[in-house]
Amino acid sequence: MIPVDSRHPPGIVGISCGELARYSAFTASFAGLAAPAGTQIVIACGYDTAYNSNDVIRALDTFPEAQWVSIWDDDHVFEADTLLRLLDREADVVVPLYTQRQPPFFPCAFKEEHEDGSFQICRWEDLEGRAGLLPVISAGKGGVLIRRHVIEELSKRDEREKPEWFERQGKTGEDHFFYKKCREAGFTVSVDLDVTLGHLTPVEVRPFRNEAGQWCGRVDLKRNVTVECWSKEYQPQDTGGK
Repeated sequence: MIPVDSRHPPGIVGISCGELARYSAFTASFAGLAAPAGTQIVIACGYDTAYNSNDVIRALDTFPEAQWVSIWDDDHVFEADTLLRLLDREADVVVPLYTQRQPPFFPCAFKEEHEDGSFQICRWEDLEGRAGLLPVISAGKGGVLIRRHVIEELSKRDEREKPEWFERQGKTGEDHFFYKKCREAGFTVSVDLDVTLGHLTPVEVRPFRNEAGQWCGRVDLKRNVTVECWSKEYQPQDTGGK
């Protein structure tokens, strides 16, 4: 992370990760991330992402100058100005736009909560013609930016001695439950359609030979989705379905 002069106050940039690093591409992105001068880094390690996120947020208690907290998962890549652009929005809770890691790679943004506690994901056509902030019911939490006043209000509403902001409830994941708490407290949750993250995912790549005897590399994206990678100069022959 690189401290820069900014009109924004300092905050906390937290990393939620396991005890072993996953992707060097995330480390490279994070090393170049610009943040307002005075911002502190908190690294929360463990297998429970809800616990990690809460650990990052609790650092606000020891850093009164911090006016916001941003939580980063270690399977993303992003531009150096990502955090500053999110801060420019002056939003209560804002998340960069990114896709799910599995096909068909829908956006990690949800437009409706069903009575059974499930959530309706946005499709790409829902975003057509849109720009800027998109109010949502829920989203992922990679790169989420949360203002201090949101955390303080949620803490007041939590009657436990030790508040928890991210937690699971039945089949509802910690991301969904956190954003639900925000909405019930009167805060708007938004996805920034102009600020995007890359979502890293492992894939299998192996040589592939088609029915015409031609070779190429084929990427296995899981869920029975494969992509054959042909060069412009070497295209697959039409075997007529044979």
